Amino acid sequence: MRTARTVFPAPAVAPDRYGVGFVIAHDAPRLCYALACWWAEKNEVHQRILSARADRPEHLAPHPSPAAGCVWELSVTDFERRAWMTHVLANPGGPDLDAYLAQEYNDDV
Repeated sequence: MRTARTVFPAPAVAPDRYGVGFVIAHDAPRLCYALACWWAEKNEVHQRILSARADRPEHLAPHPSPAAGCVWELSVTDFERRAWMTHVLANPGGPDLDAYLAQEYNDDV
């Protein structure tokens, strides 16, 4: 919880953001990663990546490289992108955040 407060924008809801997003947890052999992502300016995904040694996940800190994500993480981002487009950007009735949040990613990556 302490880490989340330093990663996500505050306040969560603002004129330029809905206050929703997604988190990706990735346990790799050498490092563990947490990708904190949120939607801003209607069509932008903003992201902060944290990492720690695989044997010390409680020591998450900002990842030292400009990485955007690995191929496995990007499959989750693609799912979120499609759900966002369907339920928020292209929804004829206007943004439906409940429908977006109800979507679930179920795949082995």
